[in-house]
Amino acid sequence: MSRTIENDINDYIYRIQMIRDSILALKGGDLLVNHKKNLLFSLLDTISKGVYGDQIQGNGKRFGNFILEFCNWNNAERVSLQQLALFLRKVDKGEHNYLKKYTFNELSKYPQSKPVPFSVDPYGEEILPYLSSDKKIYKKITLDYFKHVNLLWRYRNSLVHEARSIGSDRLFDFENEPHYIHYYHLSKDEKGNNIKDEYWEKYYPLNFFITLVDNAIINMEVYFIENEVNPFENYVSDPLWITEVF
Repeated sequence: MSRTIENDINDYIYRIQMIRDSILALKGGDLLVNHKKNLLFSLLDTISKGVYGDQIQGNGKRFGNFILEFCNWNNAERVSLQQLALFLRKVDKGEHNYLKKYTFNELSKYPQSKPVPFSVDPYGEEILPYLSSDKKIYKKITLDYFKHVNLLWRYRNSLVHEARSIGSDRLFDFENEPHYIHYYHLSKDEKGNNIKDEYWEKYYPLNFFITLVDNAIINMEVYFIENEVNPFENYVSDPLWITEVF
């Protein structure tokens, strides 16, 4: 590896680490956690650009690949039973009875008095026997839509593009891993009878995003060195901003 590439790799890692540290040093009010998550998402985006350049078309696909390959998130490819159950209730047309029975039965086993980590969720292979022959759940929707890595992309889009954090509020400060939280909602029907609705929400703690970034920094440095990749070459440095047609 040439000295120039080695120096550029070191410089790149230093700059990414400096951005990471400056994000975590921010101080503010009630929305500070969301702002830090937003900026850490932005940092993950730019790191993935430094790794892949234009090799992977589509921001969502590039983001997902990067999370799987560089961030050491063990539960990324598990399927969220919480989201699958909510979806099946929305499209309930007397179909997918085996899948519904499996999903609701497994979800009922999750403890309701404490945060439930995503490690309790199954992998897609465990659910496939309950799907129809075309492996579709509804129209174009497949199990991939419910994988945690793809749900994280949806969370990212809500936070980055709408300044809106979907899912649960923070209830368990001591948790570092993403988890489910169980809720009850009480209401009354038209006759005044009490109705109790139970549901689960997802929550991503700030420390989870810090861990993703820290793992990415370590792994991408190894990748750059082993493959003699200069990350700066994967960015557009042309003073012309409209370059997609060239």
